[in-house]
Amino acid sequence: MFDAIRRTGVIAASFSEPSTNKSLQLKGTGAELAELEPGDAERIAGHLNLFAADVERMGIRGALPRTVLAAPPEDLQAVVFVPAIAFIQTPGPVAGTRIGA
Repeated sequence: MFDAIRRTGVIAASFSEPSTNKSLQLKGTGAELAELEPGDAERIAGHLNLFAADVERMGIRGALPRTVLAAPPEDLQAVVFVPAIAFIQTPGPVAGTRIGA
């Protein structure tokens, strides 16, 4: 993924809340890799904890969520981009609908 961002500057990122399936996709150009800023590692850990708590509500307990998303700190990289277009990706009749169209 990092190589593709370096070569093209194009990105599509999806965000989903597992317990509700609410999902959003953002697409943009001009994407660049950047170093993490102070506090980013802590924010990432916090989001991982929120993700783990969300999937626990679905019955997935223990270390599995954290293990699947684990990465050594030196492998973490920020991706900076300006979203150009957004889509609803929540399963259902409006999935794929452009937001703001």
